[in-house]
Amino acid sequence: MADEFNTLNGKSFDSEDDGISIYLQQKEGLIRTDYPETTTGTFTLTDVYEKYQSFDGLIYVVADGGLRGEIYRCNNYGKGKWQKYAITQGYA
Repeated sequence: MADEFNTLNGKSFDSEDDGISIYLQQKEGLIRTDYPETTTGTFTLTDVYEKYQSFDGLIYVVADGGLRGEIYRCNNYGKGKWQKYAITQGYA
């Protein structure tokens, strides 16, 4: 599982993509939040963790591509460790 975490840290996303959402899990539920600021227009899961590393709860990144998507979760198996939490498919 450690290799899976290391591989996911470099997963890259385009900040112009409307299908990417970041959520912080709080008592009230999942709260949508902002992308990390980068100079390249893309960001990685590591960038997301570094921006929210002081947050003690779970961090989710939802990458929705229409008929297919992926959900990533951080801090469940240790601080800064990402996992591919779910794969989605089809329209809801």
